[in-house]
Amino acid sequence: MSNLTRLDQTVSYACNNNHKIQTKYSEEFELFWELYPSKPRHKGSKKVAHDSFLKALRITTLRNIVEGVQGYAVYISASREYNANASTWLNQHRWEDEYPIIKETEVLLDFTIDEAFEKRIKNDDWRKVRKVFLEKYGSAKFVHWIKDIACIKTSGTEVSLICSSNFTLNWIQQQYLIDIERYWRDVNSEIKKVKLKVD
Repeated sequence: MSNLTRLDQTVSYACNNNHKIQTKYSEEFELFWELYPSKPRHKGSKKVAHDSFLKALRITTLRNIVEGVQGYAVYISASREYNANASTWLNQHRWEDEYPIIKETEVLLDFTIDEAFEKRIKNDDWRKVRKVFLEKYGSAKFVHWIKDIACIKTSGTEVSLICSSNFTLNWIQQQYLIDIERYWRDVNSEIKKVKLKVD
């Protein structure tokens, strides 16, 4: 039996038994897909966006794409404009666009607004560090990297923060950890080290 015949039978079996052949995407693309705004309009085809994402990585860096989509997501949230399909955004190199600066209150990031969320943050130091990060880095980076991170443990001179994925952990470690540790020392001079873990 030829390889082509086997493939034919596999596809036929999957279709007849309602099995979906799932494409496995990289963690980098999954991050982009998660960050990309899905309201008020759908993101478009994930597979087509993935193809565009791979092409984009040939001409720019992952960091440029991620930081571009962060700004775009905040802009769409505040302006209520229609979002482009993810593939269109990538094909048009829109990570290079400059998005209007949005006031923090317009995207409901003021700490006094989200009182229910704030009550979940039991560590006072972490609450203060988060606020400094928001002021220094702005809404987009705060929302996508810091907002949902939990402080799970403070022991002597060390603090542990929990991240949602290995990619998030690595990104924060490379881009922001030195500043987070510095902000924390400003808040509490006893803290010497901040450790990141994955939930």
